[in-house]
Amino acid sequence: MLWLYITLASYLFFALASIADRILLAGPLQHPRAYAFYTSITGVVAIFFIPFGFDIPSNKIILLSFLAGAAGVASLYFLYLAIFEGHISTAAPSVGALIPIFTLVLSYFLAGERIYITINGILALALLVVGTLMLSLHFKKKMPLFLSRRNMYLAASAAFLFALSTVLSKLIFIDTGFINGFIWMRMGGVILAFLLLLSRQTRRIVFKSNPIKEKAVLITFSWGKGAGGAAFLLQSYAINLASFLQVTFINALAGVQYAFILIAALAISFKHPKILKEEFTKASILERSLGILLITVGLWLLIK
Repeated sequence: MLWLYITLASYLFFALASIADRILLAGPLQHPRAYAFYTSITGVVAIFFIPFGFDIPSNKIILLSFLAGAAGVASLYFLYLAIFEGHISTAAPSVGALIPIFTLVLSYFLAGERIYITINGILALALLVVGTLMLSLHFKKKMPLFLSRRNMYLAASAAFLFALSTVLSKLIFIDTGFINGFIWMRMGGVILAFLLLLSRQTRRIVFKSNPIKEKAVLITFSWGKGAGGAAFLLQSYAINLASFLQVTFINALAGVQYAFILIAALAISFKHPKILKEEFTKASILERSLGILLITVGLWLLIK
């Protein structure tokens, strides 16, 4: 069960990174494509792992690595767009609820994995997904209960691309090992990051406006991306240890991250409501608390 504990630790760091994302996207960095570039370019730190196990894999693995890295960057862009246009505590859980479904389907078709799952496993997966989905509902006057059609499209796109990146990651780790696969995938992400600069607006923000140079923005960006980097490394190692079925549970456990986000967003919004631009009512707090309860029961069934 080592993969499970590493996964839980990774989602705590992902939650911290997501809070930083929302602060920056709601304020000084209101451009999801440019923000995806800044995030993805941090993948260059993977070069520090080269002394610990780097070699040239087969052409197939190189191609899969670049595809996995590119899918990861693209998923970030759609996620940031969904967060930018919506609320972090509703948009992000929508993505998390869809990822396990896409992961199961892609594992079957891309890896030919035969899924054997117990009754407890089915119940745990269902509770984790439903609990995560409940965190994405919102009760606000003159607004629909669920996300808008456009936000659901963005969430589905982010979820599919993230699931694709995850399944490809597992295939790569099986073939070439964790460290080598991690380095090559990060290289793929960095290459796609530079392709984002084909957009004139993105180039203008990155090279002319460059909001990262401001001290307050740089500090928030640094701790956010530091947490995100640690989270990605831990999650990647958990994927390396897990089976394809367990990879599905790794993604289903994203609800833990959103529970952390909800608690943090609630605390921040009470003191500084304009930072995250989150709105909480008694109904939404009750409904999301039920979502956290379902996730907790699902996690208990998984550990049992």
